[in-house]
Amino acid sequence: AGSLPPGVPASIYMQLIGDIQAAGAWVILDSSGDALRDGCAARPFLAKPNDVEIHKLTGPPVGNMAEIAAAAQAMQRSGVDNVIVSLGKKGALLADAESVWLAASPQIEEKNPIGAGDSMVGGLVWGLSQGLPLPQALRWGIACGAATASMSGTAVGDRELVESLAAQVNVSREPLSAIPQP
Repeated sequence: AGSLPPGVPASIYMQLIGDIQAAGAWVILDSSGDALRDGCAARPFLAKPNDVEIHKLTGPPVGNMAEIAAAAQAMQRSGVDNVIVSLGKKGALLADAESVWLAASPQIEEKNPIGAGDSMVGGLVWGLSQGLPLPQALRWGIACGAATASMSGTAVGDRELVESLAAQVNVSREPLSAIPQP
C-alpha cells in the first residue's frame, strides 16, 4: 500500500501480487499511478483507488456515481476481482462481478483524514478475516476510516468508537439502473 520508495519500479507490485497469490493468499492493492496500473495487471483480489486515482487509471472523468461505477466496473472486468473506490466523506463504492454496492459514511466531525484510507483497508481485512461477505466487511472498513478521520493527530479510534460507527454505516446493493446516470 502507498507510495513506492525512490528507485523501486512500479512493476514491483505486479511481481509481488503474482508471488503472493501463487502462495494462495488474497491481495488488496491500495496504490496509485503506475504502481496501481501495474499491480492491477496481476489481477489482485481487490484494488482500492480513490475517485481521483480511478480517473487517472481508466481515463474518462468520474464526476458522479454513474461514472465512478462505470470506471470501477471497467477495472473489475479487466481482471481485478473486486474494486472499492473510496469517496472520502461520501463513503465508498464496491464493484464485484455481479453488483455495485454503495456504503455511506457515518456523520463525524473530521479532525484529520490522514491515515483514514489505511484504516479503511485494515477494517476491511478484519471483516474478511471474520468470514464476513465483502459488502459487510466494507461496513467495518468505512467505520475504521471514519474513526481515524475523527481523531486528532495520529490517533486511531478504539473498538467502542468503531462499533458505534459501524452501526451507522449503510451498505446497499444498487441495481445499475438505480445509479444516477451522467
